[in-house]
Amino acid sequence: VLNRRQKDKGPKRATAVPELEDVIITISPRKYLLERSGPINDLLHGTFGKPYPDSYPLFDVCAYQPETKLWYHLSNYFAKGAMKYIMRDAGDNDYLYFKNKVFYIYPEDTDPVSFHLEDVTCKSTKYRHDHTSNNPAEYLDCHTTRLVSSDSDLYVVHFVKISSATSTYNTDEDCQYQYRFICCKLMANHSWSQVFATEIFNYASFVDGDHTFVGISNSSNEMVLLLYNDELVCGYVASLNEARPKISQIYPEKGKDLAKPKPEKRFWELAILKGADRFFILEVADIKPENESRRVYCSYEYKYHSHILTPSSGSEIGFSSHLFDFSEWGSFYPCLSSQNVSDTHSVWVIDGNKKEYSALTEVTVDKDGNLNLCSHTPPPFSHTTGAFTARVSKDYLSEKRTIKTYMMAHEQL
Repeated sequence: VLNRRQKDKGPKRATAVPELEDVIITISPRKYLLERSGPINDLLHGTFGKPYPDSYPLFDVCAYQPETKLWYHLSNYFAKGAMKYIMRDAGDNDYLYFKNKVFYIYPEDTDPVSFHLEDVTCKSTKYRHDHTSNNPAEYLDCHTTRLVSSDSDLYVVHFVKISSATSTYNTDEDCQYQYRFICCKLMANHSWSQVFATEIFNYASFVDGDHTFVGISNSSNEMVLLLYNDELVCGYVASLNEARPKISQIYPEKGKDLAKPKPEKRFWELAILKGADRFFILEVADIKPENESRRVYCSYEYKYHSHILTPSSGSEIGFSSHLFDFSEWGSFYPCLSSQNVSDTHSVWVIDGNKKEYSALTEVTVDKDGNLNLCSHTPPPFSHTTGAFTARVSKDYLSEKRTIKTYMMAHEQL
């Protein structure tokens, strides 16, 4: 018999798990910044050198839903928060969406911050290292930092310079330096704990050409780390199944011919896509002539647990991006005319120019390493400051405003 304070609630209902989808998030400069595009130091203040008011909107935050091919407006980033995080002199800032937060890091920093997707002024959290051995801050230089996540964990990977070797030459190009990768995982107490560090290796550094790329597989629980400078310099793979991950250096398979001759190109970025049983490593490049100004190469494959990089059989695909002006190769951050982002299975190339045109192209790879192209709804803006993919609830965008016209045509200066 139930007393008055007791209620028969019946069996507990299982909590519904929200259905998730992958979307593209973009941060784009408003027309006010774009019309004044130049070195970032010239953009740090408003009219006549006066600071921007805290409530001044500098950036639009938008989302693209591939399933419906619709663009949505999420919010604006105002001067108060954007001046602190977004308006820094870099074009290689790393963004990652993880557990409903945007994690952001400047390339040479060792400690990321996080903020709410729709409000950069929201109280941010800075995540510091726990000062165990191999803390990146203790090294001579932190060259680059990358963020990467599995379904359950967030990692930060640093490419650090340890010391410089003696050299009898007079130029930096002839000097060997010592480097290593250091990987740390985010802990519950908002600190970073070191997971592993690679062996120390010598490398002749060309600072402007160094690129580091990281991929992680949820199925094999392996992390791949690549150093690239117009071609592969070195690569490592770490097995995260073990408390002390085993680190192996991976080399291209012997006896394989790496590369066909490629046209004049400017290397842009690598994308590490995840297949059912392997990583596909794609190179995105700008080339000439202008009637085929983008080209994507499937350069390598890494079969899970193989510890061998296999050069691709040569799959590549080119596409026209006549909207892109080659004179804008030197476009200034935060007004970038081109960016690309990747999710688990696609590379998304975003192009635009100041003539109020834009384009969005998706490149996918099938199980055999063949590349395929698909054109999508053009972005409602010409330039981007940052872009990243996010896995969100399918209900999230249903409450947002769709964008049906080119935003800058209606924006007031």
